[in-house]
Amino acid sequence: MFKFIKQIYQKCSSMKTGLILLGLISLVSAIGTGIFPDGFPRTTLFRLLILFLFINMFLCTASQSKRFINRIHKKQIIKWLSTKQGGTLLLHTGIILVLIGGGINSIYGQTAQIIIKEGDTISVSKLISSKSAFKLKLNKFEIKFNPDGSPAQYYSGINIISEIKPLVKASISVNHPLKYEGVKLYQESFGYLVVTQAENGGKKIGKTIKEGETIKPPGTSRIVRVYKYIPNYNPQYGMETKTLRPDNPRVMFSVYEDKNLLGVGVARLGEPVKIDRDTIVKFKAIKLYSVINAKTDPGLSFTCIGGVMLVVGVFLALFISQLLKPTNMAGEDGSKDILAEDNH
Repeated sequence: MFKFIKQIYQKCSSMKTGLILLGLISLVSAIGTGIFPDGFPRTTLFRLLILFLFINMFLCTASQSKRFINRIHKKQIIKWLSTKQGGTLLLHTGIILVLIGGGINSIYGQTAQIIIKEGDTISVSKLISSKSAFKLKLNKFEIKFNPDGSPAQYYSGINIISEIKPLVKASISVNHPLKYEGVKLYQESFGYLVVTQAENGGKKIGKTIKEGETIKPPGTSRIVRVYKYIPNYNPQYGMETKTLRPDNPRVMFSVYEDKNLLGVGVARLGEPVKIDRDTIVKFKAIKLYSVINAKTDPGLSFTCIGGVMLVVGVFLALFISQLLKPTNMAGEDGSKDILAEDNH
């Protein structure tokens, strides 16, 4: 029985098992994130593989730690830390901390997508847990452009409103998130809203809609669907925009009656479009809305510390130990030099 347990322990703590698990995790992650891009890290399969890798790294690190304790008794700590074994111990410990941090994030981490237009206020704390309740108000969303018309940066000018803390004014942009009450707010993307007006016989209705939504003008059975906003329209590009800068804006739309497509058109902003005998539709203006990603990372500190230890461990194992490797394998007294040991 003891022999069987020892064999299981050796299999579970071997480097080969760890490499196999890393390969499996990479493979299923590549497939899983393609099918479930947001939810795969929280699936049972992924968590089990991470758990098995954690057990493998923990047992392997335990073996390294046992050697470390032996070196303490022999007063050879400094020399030992300069060898491959010392680097390997730090490397394995770093991986364990990274896995712990990833596990904490997988179980307790949260993420929420906030879609908000200018002037609106949303309670972030109703979407994701935070240290204290707060709201987010979008004052202005802005796109900065390069000379060639390509986007240089996206900015969300916001107010953070809390009942117990002073008002915070801030700007969120790509790669420049805001952290508040344990929640990180990232600029994820943006979208367009089309201010639409329909008129028939003196009756007018207005509606601000997203791409893909519809407006039903009064006095007709026809429906207008805003298919797409094109900031810089060029017939050579078809439905695609030449650049995101609104140099020549157009709205592509379609008209339906009883679910039958009657036609497709492209209109300038403010241009009256006749869709029935007495019915006119105008696409008056474009408003931007911001898409902000709210996220909590309770395991981030473990991940950062583990990452540093991993890098230091690789550096010690691959570089320092080679520089300090002695030319003679034994000392003058015939004892084996610790720098030449590599039991891993």
